[in-house]
Amino acid sequence: MRARKPASRGARWAIVATGVIALATATPGAAAFAAGGGIIAWGDDNRSVMSVPAGLSDIVQLSTDQLFALALHADGTITGWGESAFNDADLQAARMSPVVVPTGLGGVVQVATGTGLAVALRENGQVVAWGRTDQGQSVVPSGLGDVIQVSTKGSHTLALRADGTVTTWGWNAFGQLDMPDGVTDVVQVASGIHHNLALHRDGTVTGWGNTEYGQEAPPADLGTVVYLATGPWHSIAILADGTVETWGYPLPRGIELQGVRLPPAVQVDAGLNNYAALHADGTFSIWGLNDDGQLDAPADLAGVSQLAVGRYHNFALADPDAARLTIEGPRTPGSTVTALLSNWPGSAGDVSYQWYVGGQEVDGATGAEYVVGESDVGSRILVRALSQVPGSTLIVSEALGITAAAPVDEGVGGDLSGESEGGIAGEDALWALILAGLAIIVVGAVLAFVLIARRRRST
Repeated sequence: MRARKPASRGARWAIVATGVIALATATPGAAAFAAGGGIIAWGDDNRSVMSVPAGLSDIVQLSTDQLFALALHADGTITGWGESAFNDADLQAARMSPVVVPTGLGGVVQVATGTGLAVALRENGQVVAWGRTDQGQSVVPSGLGDVIQVSTKGSHTLALRADGTVTTWGWNAFGQLDMPDGVTDVVQVASGIHHNLALHRDGTVTGWGNTEYGQEAPPADLGTVVYLATGPWHSIAILADGTVETWGYPLPRGIELQGVRLPPAVQVDAGLNNYAALHADGTFSIWGLNDDGQLDAPADLAGVSQLAVGRYHNFALADPDAARLTIEGPRTPGSTVTALLSNWPGSAGDVSYQWYVGGQEVDGATGAEYVVGESDVGSRILVRALSQVPGSTLIVSEALGITAAAPVDEGVGGDLSGESEGGIAGEDALWALILAGLAIIVVGAVLAFVLIARRRRST
C-alpha cells in the first residue's frame, strides 16, 4: 500500500510486510458488500461494522475490531465507522468513541484497533490513542516516542521502538504488561486479547500474558519466523520457508484437514474463529468456522493489497499503487536474483533485506541481490524487507518465495514464475506408479474372472 514518507529515524529495523492478493479459496456467498475506496467486506455486519462510509478514497491501510473499523488515507488522516457502544451501561461513562477521530489528528502512518480502543502512530514516532479509558487503554505513557509500530486487539497496547525495545500499557489482568526479560532486538509485535508476541530479528519469538490455551507459547520446534499475527486466543506465524504454523485455541483447521496444501504465505491474520493467509502467487486462503459467513469471500475478488480480519468479518483493500516486493532473475545455480521493491515511498537507504534458504537465514546476505548456490536447488528462497520507517510493519510489500531450479538443458527456457513447488513432481510420479500397479491388479483380476467363467460354462 502507499505510505507517506516520514522523517528519518534511528538505525533499528522493522518488518516491511506483504502485498498483492487476488482470489479467496473459499465458497462465495451473498454476505459480501462492495464499498467505497476499494474496500470489500464480508461476514457478520455486527453494529454496522461493514457499512463503510461512501466517498472514501486513497486508503492505504485498514484495521478492524469486532464493532468498528479505521481507514488510513494517503494524506495521513483517518476515517472511522461502526458502533463503539457496549450493552453494559456502567461502561458508557468511562469511554469515548473510537470511531470519532480526534480533531486535527494527521501525519499518521499506521492505525490499530482493539476492544473499543483506537491507536494511531504518527510519522514523528509519537502515538495517539482514544476510546475506552476504564483500564487505562488510551493513556499513552508519558515520554513515549521513537515508535515504529503499534499493535492492539484487546484492552492493552504494544509499541515497538526504534531501538528494538517494547513498551506496553493498558489492562493487565492476565499479565499482558508483564513483559519478560530479553525482549530486545525486536522487529515486530503482535497483541492478542490477553497475550502478546514479539518477533526478534533472528526469527525467534517471545510470548507472554494469558496462558489458558498456550497462545503465548510458540511450539519448541517452530523454526525461523518472518511474520507474526494474533487472534483473540490464538497465534499464527509465517516461517522462513513460507509455511504457516498456528498455536493456541484449537480452531478447526478446515482446508488443512481436507488435505489441501497451503501455498507459501506472505502475510497472515486471525479473527475470533478463523485464520487467513496471503500467498506469494497473489491468492489468499481463509479457514476455520463459518458461522457468520467469515469464509464467504467474493469469488471474483482480485487486485487486493491488504486483508484485515475482524472477529466475525473481513475486509479486503484494493490499492493498485501498493508497494510490493518481488524477486526477479533466473533461479539457477550461479545466477543472481534481485529483490525489487516498487512503489516504495522512502529511499533505498530505508530498506535492508534478509534472505532465507530452506527456512534458514543466510549470514551476511543483507543486500537486494542474492547469488543462487548449488546447494539451494530444491529449496525455497524467501526474502524479507526490513525498514526503519515508522509504521513500516504495515502491509506494504510482497515477500515472494521462490524455489531454486537446477540448470536447464541448452535451448530450454528456465522457469521464471518462482512458484514451482519442490517435491510435488516426485509425489505425482509416486502416485502414478501406485495407480499403474493398481490398474494392473484390477486388469489381472478381471481376466482371471473371465477365464474361470468360461471354464465353468464349458463344464
